[in-house]
Parts: sequence; C-alpha cells; structure tokens
Amino acid sequence: MAKKKRIFQRNNNSSKKILILTDSPIFKGGLSRVGRELSTRFHRDGYEVFYVGWGHNPLPHKFPFYITQIARENPDAPGWVKTLIESIKPDIFLCIGDVWYFNFMEELLKNLKFTPPDRWAYLTVDGEPFHKEWIPILQQFTRVYTQSHFASEKIAETNPYFETKTVWLGVDKKEFFPITPKPSWLKKFVVMVNGFNCSRKNIPASLEAFAKFSSDKEDVLMFLNTQQNTPHGNDLKQMVLQLRLQYKCLFEKNREYMEGVEDTDLNNYYNSANCLLSTSTGEGYGLFLNEGFATKTPVLMTDYSTAEELLGKDRGIRLKVASTFCGGYNINRAMVDINDTAKKLELLYRDWKNGGKLAKEMTEKAYNFVKHLTWEKTYHEILSWGKNEVDWEVI
Repeated sequence: MAKKKRIFQRNNNSSKKILILTDSPIFKGGLSRVGRELSTRFHRDGYEVFYVGWGHNPLPHKFPFYITQIARENPDAPGWVKTLIESIKPDIFLCIGDVWYFNFMEELLKNLKFTPPDRWAYLTVDGEPFHKEWIPILQQFTRVYTQSHFASEKIAETNPYFETKTVWLGVDKKEFFPITPKPSWLKKFVVMVNGFNCSRKNIPASLEAFAKFSSDKEDVLMFLNTQQNTPHGNDLKQMVLQLRLQYKCLFEKNREYMEGVEDTDLNNYYNSANCLLSTSTGEGYGLFLNEGFATKTPVLMTDYSTAEELLGKDRGIRLKVASTFCGGYNINRAMVDINDTAKKLELLYRDWKNGGKLAKEMTEKAYNFVKHLTWEKTYHEILSWGKNEVDWEVI
C-alpha cells in the first residue's frame, strides 16, 4: 500500500493572538532563527503575532508584526513582560531559549491579572544536570517542548514524571544546499568555524587544534565566520598572532558584534569548506549541524550534549572530551581534547588528499538524515501535542 502523503492545512486563526519571547528575529543565528521561522508561520496562518525580542534593534524592520525591545539582564524585564501579557491578552505565550532565561516566570505567571490559556516553553539544554530548582518554572507552562532528546533526558533524570516533547529544528534547503562542483580556495584544505564568539563556543580550542594540525602544512586554511573580538568571548585576532597563524587564518570581513551574514553567503562559505569544526562546550541543538548536513560539508563536533543523537556513529566526527568543568548556572561543560581534534583534522586532510571517500560517505548519510528536517515540520510539531514525530536512533 502506498504511504499517504501528509498534508499541512493552513487554519484561519485570525482571532488568536500569540506573544513570542526570545532573541530578536533580526539577528542571523541560533534562537533568532528559531523565533523568526516560527513567528512568520504563525503570522502566515492568521495569528496576530506580537514579538518580544531580546537585544532587538528598534530601527524599522520588514517583519509584518509588532516587535518590542527587551534587555535580558535588565531587572525591569519581568515587569515589561507582565505589562505586555496583560495588555495584549495573548491566547498563546511562547518562550524560546534556556530555562534560566525564564527564571522569573514562576512568580510572574502565578500573579497575572490575565493568564494566557496556552503557555508553551521551547527549551534548549546544553549541559547537565538539569537542576530541580528549575522544575517549578516548567510547571507554570502548559506545554514544554525541547530542541533535543538530550534535553528531555536531562529533565527526566530530575523529574521522571514531567512530560516533554522533543521537536528538532529544521533547515531551509532552498537556502542551504550543496553546490556542484564545490568551490575551491587556491586548492587548499579549508577548515571552517561558524558561531558567535562567546565562551560557550570555545573557539580558542579550534585555533589551538588547527595550529597543531597545520604546523607542517602549507596547503591548509582556517576560515572563521565569527567576530574577531567580543565582550563575551575572546580576542581571536590576538590569538591568531600568538599561534603564528596569520597566514593561515581568515575572518569574515567587517563583522559587527551582533550581526551575521546573509544565508546566500553562508551557504557559499559552507560549500567552500572541506569541513566544519565546532569545539563548543555544549550545544542546545546546534543549527550549524543542520546547515552543514544540508550542504554536504563534513562536521566535527565535541562529543557532548546533542552530538550523539545528531551525528550518530557515522554522520560526522565526534571529538573526544578531555575533561569537564562547572560553568555558569552550575552546568557541566565539556573541554574538547586538543590532540584528538588535531588528529581528526589530519584524518580528513589525508582523506581529502586521497579523493575524499570518507567525507563523501559521511556527508551522504548526514544529507539523508537532515532531508526530512524542515521548518514547516518543526512548526507543525510545535502546534501539535502528542507523540514525538521524530524517531531517534543512533545509527
């Protein structure tokens, strides 16, 4: 019997209001993309959308809905959110991000004059443990979604009776796709680093591993699609000089603190790279994984948090963890093994020299894995509250 094709039907929800709280949709990465992809679909389907954007730039924008600015660490932020909820009276209140971003929600949601009937959290968890003090926050929400099975497992370890639903993130395959033949930068082996320059991404470890790997090579290049320096990260330009990598490293030109590149440029960057390297201390999902998979770019990632479920055994290369440390909010973070990372880069480099058989096998499996992960599917799984529609198996 032929398998029935699932059809997503748009509903007329013109009378429903949704208030979304997460990073501003004008930024390029992470939570901003999640908020942007979901909010535009809610608007498309007739919801009246209100968006509370952390760090939002109040300049004019092209989104067809109201966006208000909010500062995440400002002590007045809970009061602003309370005022917005009571004035807008949304049918759905959707919070997207780490649980500690919403540590004021327990008290706030208990003391509203108007309580939204649907209160949804869509959580990232990028380390362990999930502290028991956070469970009362989640109990104020009518639905708790997670962006990974890792997150659901950590919550279940703290409270096995608390129900969550895992909904993986999507990727726009019209924006991220393999270019054939792939561009080549001066016939060099290109290692790409893509992510915000912050302590969690641990980009210095990528530079240290690349320095070890490249010490005896002239046909290698590291491309850093990130900021050279930020208040929350490192002075990467200085580190490049210290490691004597100035002739082997490139930065994305004129990158501002909170800005990214357009998807067209990012797709070209992925396709120009021979591998995508992440030495992150932990990922709540890792959108770069979906993008790397969709462009058939080999991925190397610290073997922690979401690496097992997304990279599996052979969809990418998992980098050995040398140790862990206690980071912010008393969450364990993973420190990648620099020597192992250098060896894994050497493995891909030798494979590149010999025709790229290993890279092709990995990227084909990764491409097939991500083929069915779309933002439309993410959106409709958020709308539904039932059995997980993504079956997880490490294969």
